[in-house]
Amino acid sequence: MNRLLLLIALLLSAGIVQAEPTISLPLDGYFRPGKFFPVRVSADQAVDVRIDVAGGIGARGRGVSLTLPIMLLSPSERTIRVSIDGKSSDVPVRALEGNQQLVLTTIPTTVGPPFMLDASRQPVVVAIGSDELGTINEAYESADVVLAGIADLPKFTDAVLRKLLASGVSVATNSPEVSASAWKWRHVGGWSVIDLPVRGPVTSMNDPAAYDAVADFVVSRPLAVRRMVFLGAVMFSIVALASTLLGRRAIYATCVVCFVGLIAGLTFAARQPSIDERTAVVFVPGTLMDQRDEWSFRTSSVLGPGEWKSTGDMDRPIFAGQADDLAMLAEIADGGTVFHYTLRPGQKLAFVRRQFIPPMRENDAAGEFGWMKGEPTSYDGLIRKYYLKPGDGIEVPASKSGNPPSDFLVRVPLKSN
Repeated sequence: MNRLLLLIALLLSAGIVQAEPTISLPLDGYFRPGKFFPVRVSADQAVDVRIDVAGGIGARGRGVSLTLPIMLLSPSERTIRVSIDGKSSDVPVRALEGNQQLVLTTIPTTVGPPFMLDASRQPVVVAIGSDELGTINEAYESADVVLAGIADLPKFTDAVLRKLLASGVSVATNSPEVSASAWKWRHVGGWSVIDLPVRGPVTSMNDPAAYDAVADFVVSRPLAVRRMVFLGAVMFSIVALASTLLGRRAIYATCVVCFVGLIAGLTFAARQPSIDERTAVVFVPGTLMDQRDEWSFRTSSVLGPGEWKSTGDMDRPIFAGQADDLAMLAEIADGGTVFHYTLRPGQKLAFVRRQFIPPMRENDAAGEFGWMKGEPTSYDGLIRKYYLKPGDGIEVPASKSGNPPSDFLVRVPLKSN
């Protein structure tokens, strides 16, 4: 008997008896195409997790408890593959229909029917624990509404509210009055609702029109590489000319020198950054919060890896129909999300970073200069498609009129929220 107890104690102390990691879907497996949804992995000890998807954004990370953001672009996808320490399993998922509205709620269903922002859409109600409210991140943006009891509102941090609102998700509570809040709540019946009329994209669905502004964006080799090639050609010409005058041995030596130089040049070129970028900033002033969207268009002349670190209230790629052959992973590292991708030569990729900032004075929004109606630019089509409504206009800082190729700042002058 003593030997048996000793054996059990040894097994436990050696960590052999351990629970298997668990995989859960906080949204009950629902996702909206072009938006993130969460996959949660919990384990007794740190594990390596990788999630692969077909046509979208997978994820990877390491930890004891991970909530990873995943994106699928096709509503026909039915599974995702989750690998934990190399052991893979297929997890079923299901796409939301266009007439469905996903409602996350901490309020017991016995309290009454959930508050709906759009009564014409069929509610899909998913219960979540109140302890989840403080950990909600961009992975929950497939939801349309988050309902919380009045006692749970303090669990909504400012960062959580920003990420939800920037992605077009509304928050509601079953109380007609909400006080002591920096955000403006509107009251509907016995409910209080907070939402912002966001301008600009809230999904990553394939949209080639978003790339019309950079149709002429063709990246060349970095200047350092071009100089290297030019100097190499000059040196080769000099050495080749000298070798013809000095005999056969000099020709052999020239071949060796050229081969070494070629290897050195290729190594140097491989270490040069291959990703080139154009940026444009769209500023939408509002009465409650100003919205600032930074667009980053990236391309590469060679097979080029790159990354985009999520630092805004919303960060997302906008695909141009090439998502099926664009490998992208969202990595959870140091408390943030980093998107890793690889571009083929000539392939383009756009990212949008959205931030809500307190309302600014007119001149502050563009520095110390005023706004004016600018000349037409290559970005006008993008701005009109995503941001303008009837009666709106486009303004640019007085010192940036014309059509600069990058760092372009525009303003939608209408107060929008």
